[in-house]
Amino acid sequence: MTDPQQGIGIDYDGTIADTGALKSAWIREHLSLSVPPWKTDRTLCVPIIGEENYERMGRAVYAPAASLLAEPVPGVGAALRALAAGHRLYVVTARDDQQIASCREWLERRGLAACVAGYLSSAARNPDGSKVSKGQLCRDHGIGVLIDDDERHLRGVDLLGLQRILLKDGCDEPWTPAAGIALATSWTEVLQLVYKGESAP
Repeated sequence: MTDPQQGIGIDYDGTIADTGALKSAWIREHLSLSVPPWKTDRTLCVPIIGEENYERMGRAVYAPAASLLAEPVPGVGAALRALAAGHRLYVVTARDDQQIASCREWLERRGLAACVAGYLSSAARNPDGSKVSKGQLCRDHGIGVLIDDDERHLRGVDLLGLQRILLKDGCDEPWTPAAGIALATSWTEVLQLVYKGESAP
């Protein structure tokens, strides 16, 4: 089981809120392509629809009004409540501060805001102008587990002792993530990985 003194970092889009379903619907409507929600993260989706279309889609889906329409990823409510019972939970997102306001409102509307200790943005900048990485955020905030739906955010984290979990909810294809990254296809599997077979609270 994870150290209760360590925080748990959880990505927002596609991990907490099912914005993947919104992206999938946008792609179907605007590009006449069928892309399952679990393949709509930037790493997997850009090769399918192109960078320009991905940016267009992002502007539509991440707009506050659209973002608030996302359904929860199945099982996330119960999972957040269970994890928050013994750990500090942080939303670790590539959204900027303005977009994080929508995350906060989404969680408030669903009675989950109290589970979250803080919101951390990898869109922030270091004093030298470089972007803050999710790995840096984990180090600075004592995060021992990082859960994300985009493998690039997990591959790029070089932090000793950090447990990295790739959540691909509903993935129905064979998948082998990079070394050191565990794959989960549901929040039930995420909890099993976090608690390593022990009983969750």
